[in-house]
Formats: sequence, C-alpha cells, structure tokens
Amino acid sequence: MVSDLRDLYHAEVLLGPFLKELVNAAQFPGMKAFLESFHKDNAESQEDIFAIFTILREDTFGNSCYAAEGIVRQGREILANLPTNNIKDVSIVSCCRRLLAYQEAVLDCAFAAAKATKRKNIEDILLIRLQRVEGMRHSLNQITEGKLFSKGLYQQILHQTD
Repeated sequence: MVSDLRDLYHAEVLLGPFLKELVNAAQFPGMKAFLESFHKDNAESQEDIFAIFTILREDTFGNSCYAAEGIVRQGREILANLPTNNIKDVSIVSCCRRLLAYQEAVLDCAFAAAKATKRKNIEDILLIRLQRVEGMRHSLNQITEGKLFSKGLYQQILHQTD
C-alpha cells in the first residue's frame, strides 16, 4: 500500500503543472472548466494522500512514477504537434482518460490493502478519492457527449468536418 501511495503522490505532484498546461491549451469552454476542476482536485488529492502518510507515519519519498511521467510526456508531445483547435481538445480528453484510469487503478489497490489491514480511517480517505475519480470520469464523458453543454466536444468536431 505504501509503495502504491508513494507512486500516486509523486504522480499527483507531477500532474499539477501538466494540468495547468492542459487548461491553457484547451479550446472548448467545457473542457477548460473540467480541467480547472481536475487541477483543483489534484491539489486536494495530494493533501489527502499526504494525510494518509501522516497516519501511517511514513514519508512520501520513493521512486518516480514512471506511468504518470509517460502519460505526461506523451501528452506534451501530442499537444506540441497539433494545431490549436478542437482536435487538440480530443487529445486532451485522451490524456485525461489515461490519467484517471491510472489514478483509479492505484487507488483500488491501496483501498484493497487498507481494507485487508483494517485501516478504516485510510479506507475512508481512499474511498472518497475513488468516488472523486469516478465523478471526474463521468463529467468528462458528459462533456464529450454534450450532456453538460448544449453542444458536446465531439459534436463540435463533427460539425467542423461537415
């Protein structure tokens, strides 16, 4: 559990500046709003994970998170090579889906370990984090499908190509 949480903590620290880059690159207003929320949630996640380390009396030091580093590196390469339009936003959606899938996988493992070791206080924190990730995935789906805004991101792109 500690190793997974260290990976996740380092991933969250890495993601803060990257999410700001994504906010600046996004064109679709709904995407910008989502990314601003994701960035805020990222800061809260760092605080929650740090609180778990405090409970466990462990430090956050550990290896770099190679999974998050790879997602960020690939995202930056994609953003650098695409024109500034809604196509770039689709690439941002792809990056966000990968980041959220990574977060969910690590949180699931840590949650299972906390449950197995009967660390209810840690379970509670991790369950809230898992629910937040699920909510972010749901919001991202609504943005791409147009349920939160009159015209979804994918609908706008289809309209541009007509």
